[in-house]
Amino acid sequence: METFSLIQYSLDQSITRQALEEASTTVKAIARTDCARMSNDLFGIVISRLSKADALTFQAALKKHDFPTNLVSDRKLPLLHESFQIQRIARKDTIIELSDSIGRMYPRPISDLVFLAGGIVQTVAIKSKTHQHMDFRGGEGKGGGMGGLVTEREHYEEKQTVFRLDFFFWNAPNRLHAVLTEDTVIFHHGNPLRPRDKAGLCGLMFAMADILPSQRLNQGLRDPQAGLIYPSMQSYEEEIRWHFHRLDPKNQGGA
Repeated sequence: METFSLIQYSLDQSITRQALEEASTTVKAIARTDCARMSNDLFGIVISRLSKADALTFQAALKKHDFPTNLVSDRKLPLLHESFQIQRIARKDTIIELSDSIGRMYPRPISDLVFLAGGIVQTVAIKSKTHQHMDFRGGEGKGGGMGGLVTEREHYEEKQTVFRLDFFFWNAPNRLHAVLTEDTVIFHHGNPLRPRDKAGLCGLMFAMADILPSQRLNQGLRDPQAGLIYPSMQSYEEEIRWHFHRLDPKNQGGA
């Protein structure tokens, strides 16, 4: 069955979570808990994978809350390519030089660059910690055995904020990205950048934003000093997909 998405006319549109919850009561396929995610991750794509009937019903309900949307078939919303991580970034005239941590070079002409995205993104990292304790169980788990030191590993999720920069090209590899965490470093023209180097990161973002016209930049790069934080990787990537849809000449008039 073909499914559909509702997307924003403009990223400047806003709607409260309460209004989303009221609108969602018209569609059984949308749970109240879905509205929390929609409200948190509202960066272009409101909701996806709805039947056409449900999408139209929800669209009408949102319009009553002064939140008009476009209806788009999910197969017409572009998917993003697999991304390859790089660590070093430099621009030399009409060439942008990218390389990874083991020295593989990706020199690309700027004319091959389709879109640039960047900004601060909240992510979830899987962490682990170990616990050690004495175990005195004997055979078959019964007590009274010889004591032994047992090590157990506990896995848990930890939220962290990272800096990310994505390059999208016409030709393969179509997507390359740099990511900066507390444990990593990226280089801009040979200068190392760390998360606390706010001035250096702003300088990198301004330099990247100068390469392309504003319609081929995400919000994070259009105004690096605005302090925008993407609440999830999903919201960051959905905004990129929203821009790609809008950049398609067939969609210049809206959906």
